[in-house]
Amino acid sequence: MCKIPKTENFEIPTPELGCLLMCFSNDGRWLACGCVGKESHPILVYSIPDGIHHHTLTGHYNIVYDLKWYKQSLLSASSDCTARVWKNGKQDKQMAHPSFVYSAKWVDKRKVITGSYDRTLRIWDTNCAGENCALLAQLHGHTGHINSIVFKGNDTLYSGDSKGQIIEWNGGGSAWSQSETVQPAELKNVPISMLLLHPNKRRMLFNHVISSRATS
Repeated sequence: MCKIPKTENFEIPTPELGCLLMCFSNDGRWLACGCVGKESHPILVYSIPDGIHHHTLTGHYNIVYDLKWYKQSLLSASSDCTARVWKNGKQDKQMAHPSFVYSAKWVDKRKVITGSYDRTLRIWDTNCAGENCALLAQLHGHTGHINSIVFKGNDTLYSGDSKGQIIEWNGGGSAWSQSETVQPAELKNVPISMLLLHPNKRRMLFNHVISSRATS
């Protein structure tokens, strides 16, 4: 049973302009914090539950919009037009985009999917020689910039955009095809900022600029 915390365990210091997002590793032992300083946008990594600072990951020069762990590897997406993979406190891989990157998720242990301002989903192979990842595929269909990506198992994913559109994709690995498009009339041209799938996989929460709604 998860209990509501009543006491403070520790406090995390941040740069001058604070922290925009945080992400726990799957085993709960690490916490990544996407921060904003006056001259940089570092990612701070702490161990849990002791709250000890281990790494300051520098390289992004604009806002970090998304963070996602895969074991000891951390994936980040930023408006500096890159997504990056970090290992052992250092940058390991980079994915250069032609526009802002708002969302990034692990497809599996070597592949990554990103969603960006140019309305495109991209599949990347991080298991490549050198720092720059190989682009495997591009998925088109959105009419607005892509803000959020969520997986349902290994063969279905959903992406939400700034026009209030949600697209379901089916496939796996680097081969995905558009299956269904959902756009409620009341959400036309209303940006969807986040998609969150319920653990039972039958309901989805989506957050937009007006409110949060659940759908099934």
